[in-house]
Amino acid sequence: MTLRRVLIVLLALAVGSSCAGTSGNTKLGVGTRNSSANLLLIPIGHHYDEWNPATAETVSQFSPLKPGQPIAVATTATAIYWLGGSRVDPLIRTASLQGGASHTILQHAGRFASLLTVDHGHLYWTVGRSISRARINGTHVQPHYLRPHTGSAGDAATGLAASGGYLFLSQCDNDRIGRVRTVDPGVHPTIRWIVHRARCAQALAVHGSYVYWAGGTVAPVLGRAASDGRGLIQRKWVHLGRFEPVWMVASSAGLYWTAGQRPSYLGYVSLDGSGLRNRVRKLGDGPIGVITAR
Repeated sequence: MTLRRVLIVLLALAVGSSCAGTSGNTKLGVGTRNSSANLLLIPIGHHYDEWNPATAETVSQFSPLKPGQPIAVATTATAIYWLGGSRVDPLIRTASLQGGASHTILQHAGRFASLLTVDHGHLYWTVGRSISRARINGTHVQPHYLRPHTGSAGDAATGLAASGGYLFLSQCDNDRIGRVRTVDPGVHPTIRWIVHRARCAQALAVHGSYVYWAGGTVAPVLGRAASDGRGLIQRKWVHLGRFEPVWMVASSAGLYWTAGQRPSYLGYVSLDGSGLRNRVRKLGDGPIGVITAR
């Protein structure tokens, strides 16, 4: 499963004629924006859709995400960040969500860097047994910000999420989820493991006072727990059948994830665990893509 995350390429989806023949770094208007909507950003090749799940409408399309196929994507309220270029030694690039030029903020993220998340001050990403950190402009890089004990696969984390001054990480091999207070001084902050026996915890998302994760492989489930580790823990909160989330995001509208390969789909469940839909949107017949929320 970890290897698939490292080698994952973004979803293949037929692109409408509205973006055919475009070049440069233009934001292309497609639909009508609802300022109160929870919008998903779904990378497709070298551009991404800004999609409104409430209306099933593509609000706009951004182009391009280059060079190379993006490996992981994260956003703040105003910008998108992605790992791209060579898969052996990716770089980190950024662009405004209002369109305009993209640029490189970190030339060498590390060999086979994979997961990426962002908070208001820093970027975090995985490189083998370490989690790296840099300021949001790519400076003050800490290549070994965290070096958690790992299982046989040797990856520092199989899921990353940042929220409320904390970095959350999951480990499939160790069946656990932890968090780190990111404002604590020191190169190696203390990891507090807040959920144990979270079977093969992988994709992570945080919203409000809960952390959510996707776990298991044979019978995938969604779990949730109090994000401070002091309250509710539901390890088998929602059963997903045969759909195994790889990338997941949380918003006030609910949880969304990508799952399946031939074809892949966008899935959804509300934050109270109701309204499960494993096939909200067909994403194509290629490998699973990456989603993030605005």
